[in-house]
Order: sequence, then C-alpha cells, then structure tokens
Amino acid sequence: MDKRNILLATATAALAVCAVVIATMEPPKAEAPEDTRPPVQITDPAGQETDAQDKPTASDLWSDDGSLRRKVLTYNNMSRTVGSSWATHSRIGAKDQVEYLRPNLQKLTFDISLDFTYGVDPRAIIERMEMAAELGEIHYFVVGGRPVGRLPWRLTSVGEAWEKIYNNGALTNAKLSISMEEYL
Repeated sequence: MDKRNILLATATAALAVCAVVIATMEPPKAEAPEDTRPPVQITDPAGQETDAQDKPTASDLWSDDGSLRRKVLTYNNMSRTVGSSWATHSRIGAKDQVEYLRPNLQKLTFDISLDFTYGVDPRAIIERMEMAAELGEIHYFVVGGRPVGRLPWRLTSVGEAWEKIYNNGALTNAKLSISMEEYL
C-alpha cells in the first residue's frame, strides 16, 4: 500500500468517527430570558377585545430605566428563514461537487399593529423601536413563553406606517414592519 492510500484510509476513518460523534450529540438547550411567563393578552384569539382591566396603559410600557417592559403587541405575517451555505466546486468532465460550509444566521420578519384604543402609545413604541435598531440592542424573541431560536436577536430594520393621525398631531394607529437577525 502506498502512502497516499494510507493517508486516504486514515482520513476516511477520522471522518467516520466525526460523523458518529456528531450524530450522537444532543442539540444545545435554548437559553430563555430570566422571566419567561407569557405576558397579559390584549386580544383573544378571535381578535375581540378583552376586559378593560387587562389592557396596558402607555405608562405601563416603559420601566424606570427606559427599557420596554414586557407587553403583548398584536403582530402578524411572521416569517422565519433558516438555511445553510454551500460551496460548489466545478470539475472537468464531471458534475459539480457541493460542499456544506456552515449554517446561515436565521432571519425573522413580522408586522406589529399599534392601536391607541388598546392602551399603547404608538408614537412611543415607534421611537423605542427606532432607538433599539439604531443602537444595536440585542434581545431574545419570546412567543408564548418560549424563545424563538436558540440565540438572541438583533433588530436590523424598522419600517413604519402612520395610519391615523388627528389634527392635533396625536398618532392613534400605526403599523411597524420589523426585520430581525440572529446575533452570535
């Protein structure tokens, strides 16, 4: 046996051992934020208003340190993208060969409806989301008391549509389009 065959056999054996180790590994546990209790619901599943005592007020949105408190904001059109990167190697006289490189960062997009009648201050939330995007804040995204994904998320963009503004400048209805990406 020449040296090339010995080296090839050793590499094949090492690859098989790595495959067995990877196959027997357990996925890492998702680390949730300290408080994972589900927040108070503003609307029921049918979209009807709940009791007035469950509605948050604008002053309930912010803690003393200026951070956004845990509140339910009505969101929809949530879309999550999970994927991986591959390299393609061209070969003369044969089909291209592909090689797995790495997992891609997950992406998340959704829309938030802000309505003053549910006790939220649309302008305050818009300003807070803009600040979070511009300052590069990192947070876990929690739905139903469970984090989405294994890693925290960064806010990459905030799009806003001001839907109803009264003549005194009071914004009562708005929609936000949020884009997030995993933070590593």
